[in-house]
Amino acid sequence: MPELLASRPLNPVGIRRCLALLLAAFLLLGPAPGASAAWVTLDGEKVIEINSAAGAQTPEEVAERISSHLTRMVRNPRFEANQVVVREEPPYSMVGLLNFEGKFIPGLAVDERAAKQAGTTREALAKRYRDAVRSAIVAYEDRNRLRNWIVGTLLALAVLVVYVLWLRWQRRTHVRLKRWLAGRSVELAPKLKIGQQTLVTSAQTRAISHLALSIVHWGLLITVSWLLIPLLLSFFPPTQAMADGLSDQILSLALRLIRACLRLVPSLLWIAVIAVGTALMVRVSNWLFAALRRGQISIR
Repeated sequence: MPELLASRPLNPVGIRRCLALLLAAFLLLGPAPGASAAWVTLDGEKVIEINSAAGAQTPEEVAERISSHLTRMVRNPRFEANQVVVREEPPYSMVGLLNFEGKFIPGLAVDERAAKQAGTTREALAKRYRDAVRSAIVAYEDRNRLRNWIVGTLLALAVLVVYVLWLRWQRRTHVRLKRWLAGRSVELAPKLKIGQQTLVTSAQTRAISHLALSIVHWGLLITVSWLLIPLLLSFFPPTQAMADGLSDQILSLALRLIRACLRLVPSLLWIAVIAVGTALMVRVSNWLFAALRRGQISIR
């Protein structure tokens, strides 16, 4: 019996039916969801993301072709962003360029499948791509316009001049404060006492004052210099994105420091309450013992 099954020829009709069913299932389900997307870029900046391409093209091929053609067009000083248009050519919405003769050059075909993946209509997705490309072209022109570079350079020089003047003034103020503290006698320096016990002497107060002055001086210098970096970067179009990232990081760090300081406030208040309570208890205790010695209070 096994020999008969092994020698039985395959049915060609059954094979064709199986292949037809597999092909129909593939067409209904579409390509595998793991297909990689590709980005259209301009001058190294991401413009639009292509998740699917019409026809037999791949997203990588379409993105590379559009990127190279767009780069060639923007290098022409006569090219304008409004030359990127949308033309309806059912079943596609074509995003393309109008050349200088007014001829439409198709670039990206948007079909219903791509619109369904994006959760919108075909026409709306094509217009979204068009607006993104136009914005990228305007940003490219801003980054490469000579006037913007000149204005950014002048603003940066002005800020640096103000920064240098502030450094000189801040250094002179720091030196004057140090001389003023050094010129005061130890006897004039304040001291901290609770009752008859001295917790902080006058010499220690002067040392703490010098240390606090140095901490404030260097902390202010580091903070202003740190804030100066994103400010200077923001004057030049190619580094504006980097400046925004640094500004966000500085703002996030500042908020974390403020929250940490606010969390310390209850503890500092309790320390102050304990210190005041201790001082009052010491005074009351000293008054009681002094009254006992003078005979004003007697215990019988």
